[in-house]
Amino acid sequence: MRSGSMPGERDPKAMSDEELHEEMEKRYGNDFDLRELDADDPLVVEFADRISRGQ
Repeated sequence: MRSGSMPGERDPKAMSDEELHEEMEKRYGNDFDLRELDADDPLVVEFADRISRGQ
């Protein structure tokens, strides 16, 4: 399990793009500013990585 993950939480790298987006909406709502999110949250890290790669 990656540092910062909660027990029972899926690894964001293993999620589909749709699952990742749904989890981001559950945690941060559907209108968030990526710059204001927790940079230590593995979900945010994976989301930002995928955006940077154009996924």
